[in-house]
Amino acid sequence: MTWKSTGPTLKAQTMTTTERRIYIAGRMTGLPGHNFALFHGVARELKRQGWQVVNPANHFAGDVTRPRHEYMAASLHDLLTIYDWWQESPETRTAAIAMLPGWAESQGARLEHQQAVAFGFDVHDATRLVDFRALAWR
Repeated sequence: MTWKSTGPTLKAQTMTTTERRIYIAGRMTGLPGHNFALFHGVARELKRQGWQVVNPANHFAGDVTRPRHEYMAASLHDLLTIYDWWQESPETRTAAIAMLPGWAESQGARLEHQQAVAFGFDVHDATRLVDFRALAWR
């Protein structure tokens, strides 16, 4: 809430702030470094745009030795957590998923997409949110 001067008295003015949370989905299996560099680069750019980013490349501190089902369980948990957060205040919050190039080739990313659509998230092509040519591969 902010206060706006209206002459001799102050009047309360309510400001609506939209919180935006986004999950990054894409192919990891079989790609060099599990495609973590792309996930992290996109996450940095989305954060700069004001998104709260959920990046599955951070699961298990980057440990890539676990069974596949553990990664999928963590990802689905993330999506459910975003859904619950969004439903607490849907008029001031946005829930979304950003699909990286090649996501359709990944069984896991297809499942994440399907779940996000079922939850009613905004679905974005990550190449339309982030200029991939400008990503710093650090």
